[in-house]
Amino acid sequence: MSVIRTDPAPGFQALVGDKFLHQQRLIIEIGRVKNVNKNPVAEKAIQELEQEILRLEPTGGPISPLKLSIAVANLNARIRNRGLSAREMLTQRDQFTNQQLPVSDRNLILEQHANRVTNHTYSEKAKSPLGKISNVSSIVVGDLVYLYIDRNKVHARDRYLVVSTENEWCNIRKFVGSQLRRTSYRVKMSECYKVECGIRYDPHVSTRTQVNEEEEADSDVECLPTTRLPPPLPTIPPELSLPGVIDVPHNIITSGDVSTVPVYGPSIVPSIAPSGSAITSPSTNARPHRNRNPPEKLKDYVLF
Repeated sequence: MSVIRTDPAPGFQALVGDKFLHQQRLIIEIGRVKNVNKNPVAEKAIQELEQEILRLEPTGGPISPLKLSIAVANLNARIRNRGLSAREMLTQRDQFTNQQLPVSDRNLILEQHANRVTNHTYSEKAKSPLGKISNVSSIVVGDLVYLYIDRNKVHARDRYLVVSTENEWCNIRKFVGSQLRRTSYRVKMSECYKVECGIRYDPHVSTRTQVNEEEEADSDVECLPTTRLPPPLPTIPPELSLPGVIDVPHNIITSGDVSTVPVYGPSIVPSIAPSGSAITSPSTNARPHRNRNPPEKLKDYVLF
C-alpha cells in the first residue's frame, strides 16, 4: 500500500476510504487540521521548484511551459544526501551513462525515514524560542485550552474543550460562544496551553444564602441580596460644612461713611469705617508702581 498525505481540503477528504483507490493499492492520509506543517514533503518540493524557477527567470513574471520543463529537469537531476538524484532513484539507472544501479527502494525509504527522525530533535530545538524545548503542561479531560497557532489580529483566540487524552496527544472541540462544536481535532499537548480560571472571591459582593425550599417555607431565613451594595458616605468635617469667614483689611480708606468692599469668595461682608475716617476701594485695574532708573544713554531722548 502506498500512502499519500494531503491537506484537509474537502476534495481530499471525500477520497478517504475510496474503493477504487484501494484497488490500486493507494491510501489517502489527511494531515492534521491544526498543524501548520501538516504536509512538509510537498511544501518542501514546491519551495525547491520555486527557487529553481527563480534561477531561470530572476525578474519573475509568467513562464513558458518550456522553462517549467527545464526547471523540473534540473531539480530532478540534483544529487541528494544519499548520493543519488531523484531521477536515478526512480529509474535505478545512472543519469549520465544510463547503466543499471544496484539500489533497493526499501533501503532508500528506511534511510530517508531514519534521517528525518534523527533530525526531529535538532529541528524542535532550533524552532523553539531561545533554544528551549517547551514542557508539556498537565492537561486533563474537561480543561479549557488555547492553541499557540490561533493568532489573529481581528478576533480573540478560540477556546477548546479537551474531550480525551492519549499520552502526548489530546482531542479537543471548539467553543463558539456558548455552543460546543461537533468536530474533534487531534493536537499535541505541547501545542496548546490551559486557560487559567479567572473567577476570584470578592468579599464586597454578598452571596445569597442557599436554603432548601422546605426550610425556606418553614423558617424565617433572611436571604442576603446578590447585588453589590454601595459604599457608606464619608463623614464631612464641620470646618468644610460651615460657610467661610473672610477678613476684610482695615487699612482700606475711601471717601464717605460706609462703603462696600468687593470680596471675591463665597460671601460679601460689608465693612463700616469709624467716624472721621474714609474708606477707599481698591481699583480693580490698578498696577503696582516702581521707581524707574533708565540708563545714561537714554537721557538725551524723550520717552513716551
